[in-house]
Amino acid sequence: MNTTKDQLNSCGLKATPQRLSLINLLQKHGHLSIDAIYDYLKPNAPSLSLSTVYNNLSALSQKGFVRQVAISGSRQVYELARSEHAHLVCESCGSICDLAVDLDRVISAAALPEGARIDRSDLIFSGLCPVCAQKREARSECTATEGACASF
Repeated sequence: MNTTKDQLNSCGLKATPQRLSLINLLQKHGHLSIDAIYDYLKPNAPSLSLSTVYNNLSALSQKGFVRQVAISGSRQVYELARSEHAHLVCESCGSICDLAVDLDRVISAAALPEGARIDRSDLIFSGLCPVCAQKREARSECTATEGACASF
């Protein structure tokens, strides 16, 4: 079985406790900022510094274990590198959902200028996550019902 330790070692990275904790955290939570990663890890590793988090994320990014995703302006989050996908950023709660998208088809349909090439893509959609969409729908049904009752 190919464990995380084996995968790190095969890429020339030591499977340090900090790297394993960071990978486990991203497996559990998905998309996290550097500050959130630090805040999650610090209670169990009092000697952990923010620069250690930066350095490990950089090393893991260079080896293709994690990806940095730019979300709306200056917000940066990290995720485990998996197959290409898009993201839905909830405009209400800020959560980020992965979306299965055939990015090769999207890229091939793009009208690129002559000689241009795409090396990486971050396709970001804005909208509502399922939870917030359901809450909004419930509120609009309630408002519609109240409006109907008020008209009698």
